[in-house]
Amino acid sequence: VFTNRIASVVHSYCNSYGGAVNKNIGDAFLVSWRLDLTDDDDSDDAYISGNAYDDDVWSKKKLLSNEHQADRALLSVVRIFIALQYDNFYLKDINEGAKKRLVKKMAERPGPLVQMGFGLHAGKAVQGAIGSERKLDATYISKAVDQSEYLECATKKYSVD
Repeated sequence: VFTNRIASVVHSYCNSYGGAVNKNIGDAFLVSWRLDLTDDDDSDDAYISGNAYDDDVWSKKKLLSNEHQADRALLSVVRIFIALQYDNFYLKDINEGAKKRLVKKMAERPGPLVQMGFGLHAGKAVQGAIGSERKLDATYISKAVDQSEYLECATKKYSVD
């Protein structure tokens, strides 16, 4: 229930600002705002294939943002951060015993009950299915995604929001 309340806030704000939540990764979410791709050679091929870490794959592609996606992503993160300040919303449907234990456990650390770091980075990525015959997950792979994860992890390491 607690995690689902957090996810509902993240999903709601991301969707309302044109983003899409790809998945929850423990205490983090992978979200994206799609950019239009153009070719330098004016071909109709709008899809990218190949190694997401190979810069040659991207050499003829340009990012085109007609919808201010970077601004929308940042605004979404700011709105999520503000929403995380309302502890009672996240505790609303939890039984009293669990609520008391959770509040007691988190009482020693400063700030709101729910704390998240954010890592924003712009770049190209390959979207695809990763997994096995038993389970597949859609995800994004690229240097930009790795950089975003690094930035988000740094917020925890250095205790910043």
